[in-house]
Amino acid sequence: MDSNYYINREEILFLENYLFSLKEWGQYDVALLGQCAKFIDLIHLMQLTEKMLSPFQTSNNIPYVKQAIIQTVLNIIEVYVENGTYEPARRLIRYLETSDIHDYYMFEKITLIYTKANCLYHTGDETALEIMKKCQEILEFCDCSKTANWVADEINELLRNDHT
Repeated sequence: MDSNYYINREEILFLENYLFSLKEWGQYDVALLGQCAKFIDLIHLMQLTEKMLSPFQTSNNIPYVKQAIIQTVLNIIEVYVENGTYEPARRLIRYLETSDIHDYYMFEKITLIYTKANCLYHTGDETALEIMKKCQEILEFCDCSKTANWVADEINELLRNDHT
């Protein structure tokens, strides 16, 4: 979602009510949560994430829904890290690490490695920065220049913040 877009409180409540009312989450619903995660308060985000990942969701094993879940969980981890909520981020990282992400989803695998390293770095593991840089190198090698540049900018921002 465009970071300049503003969602008012009524729209957020409508979205939350819709997501909380779901009995079965489909690809659209999962993607909607992932795209709007940064607008939802952290408590509701945790609750909705649990609901989406519930083992009672029968659609979670459909390949395109599973991929949407992986992408959404990666987005949610990023929101948690940005807000300094590291324990829920770690739980979701463990969830993805045990989810048997297929090799077809190499980008998601690299993103998980990067996201985990980012979380570790924010919690004091300075060696994780090297893993983040390796992910950037892989992205550059794969000619994913926009994403590699975004990663470089994020790493530089982390380094600037550490030196101020």
